[in-house]
Amino acid sequence: MSKKELNVDELVRQFVLLRDHRSTLEKQKVTAKEAMDKIGFEIQKLADAQGVTSFATPHGTAFKSTKDWIKVNNWQLALDFIIDGDLRHLLPQSVKKAAVKEYMAENDNQLPPGLEHGEQVEISVRRK
Repeated sequence: MSKKELNVDELVRQFVLLRDHRSTLEKQKVTAKEAMDKIGFEIQKLADAQGVTSFATPHGTAFKSTKDWIKVNNWQLALDFIIDGDLRHLLPQSVKKAAVKEYMAENDNQLPPGLEHGEQVEISVRRK
């Protein structure tokens, strides 16, 4: 085996090890998040039962906070409102890649106006 092949072999070995480690960390992150959510729910139940908004402990302070969110429950109604009111700034500036690729496939590989398409070659590694 040449030195170049040994280097590639080692690089692939390291890549696979790091990918496995990353996967393990991602699974641990999900598990930790689920456990933290359950604990947070229990703390919130205690706060509600005691009529308080926070707990100070030697390990840290747990406190209630409000987080808001926006969800579209009627896309057509929302879109009509946005267009009629010239409120396009409410929309993100992105498109669905799969929908654009489908459009391109149906239209002689032409992009819709105002869009750009690119490709990038990258290395993928499969485990043996």
